[in-house]
Amino acid sequence: MFLKYLRHDQRGVVFRLGRFMKVVGPGLVITIPGLDHIHVVDLDKAFSGWEGCGKEELKQKIISLVLDSPDGGERYGVKS
Repeated sequence: MFLKYLRHDQRGVVFRLGRFMKVVGPGLVITIPGLDHIHVVDLDKAFSGWEGCGKEELKQKIISLVLDSPDGGERYGVKS
């Protein structure tokens, strides 16, 4: 098991065997090494005014950023 802590302004996108699984965070995230890969999104860099978004709206924005961006969202603070 792999533990990762995400700050209040970070969210993680979990991929299991290369397929999108879920959006997680903030807090402690548990992943399985070799099966799961997590992309961390820094919300302050990616979205201005993200505090005013609803939970579901923010989740959809994060998913579209990571899945639709040709560079994987690197310019918005997405780290592998």
